[in-house]
Amino acid sequence: MTKRTSSMPLPFPTIDESSLPENVWTTAFQELGQRIKQHFVRQEPHHRALSYLRGLMSTIPRKNGWQVAEEVGEVTPYSYSCR
Repeated sequence: MTKRTSSMPLPFPTIDESSLPENVWTTAFQELGQRIKQHFVRQEPHHRALSYLRGLMSTIPRKNGWQVAEEVGEVTPYSYSCR
């Protein structure tokens, strides 16, 4: 197999070798939130998108709308569904 190289490097947060994995993920997630913020006019949809991503990245075994909503503290999955 040949090694495939990406033509566009992914921007990772600045970290040092002593950083804990949890800190690296937290920093990367915060930077992602800042990068996508420009695509939202209001703060509420931006925060909802970040909470949905947190649910998708969680350790729950099934990632359907109900489980993701429960994982992030929502009562129903209706705010995440496409209409």
